[in-house]
Amino acid sequence: MVLLRARPARLILVGVLLAVVEQALLFPLRRLADQDISLFPATGRLGEFGILLLAGFGTEALIIALLGGVAAAEGGQALLGAAAPPCPPARPGSVAAVALMAMLVCAAATALPFLVVLEPLQDGGFIVAGLLVTVLWPLPYGLVGLAAPAAVIEQRGPGSALLRSVRLASRDALRSRLDPGARRG
Repeated sequence: MVLLRARPARLILVGVLLAVVEQALLFPLRRLADQDISLFPATGRLGEFGILLLAGFGTEALIIALLGGVAAAEGGQALLGAAAPPCPPARPGSVAAVALMAMLVCAAATALPFLVVLEPLQDGGFIVAGLLVTVLWPLPYGLVGLAAPAAVIEQRGPGSALLRSVRLASRDALRSRLDPGARRG
């Protein structure tokens, strides 16, 4: 939030540009699934709707990772001002490669239920798939969400940045840790 308040132009511009590109990519899939303004696709198009959701979850993870890379490059200066060490430019292609990997991981792990249960269960499949996605989405994105900042701030390659993100997110068996200095008694 500090970065968005301090330097909104780049984040908002990149976010809007990526959102427009995402919608242009998803439009043909919406037409294929025969989806209009309603939530549900046309009868007989549930498989195509699953593919649309797979692409949608994937592009969302891609955009969030790319924006994370942009934010990481400017975050130190926005938070600390002149006291921040200069952030060297990211290794060429690292953020893009990390974002593509995050897209694949998140799309496969979260939208796969729509491809697996939607068609066989028909309308009941929406409920089952929706519950599965609600449970599954935070886990893969939570594990790979810090990869783009690791690629920028720590100058890591894509594989190393993803491993660093998984290590950071999964330390203490995915539990939050209370600062020992903050304990009372």
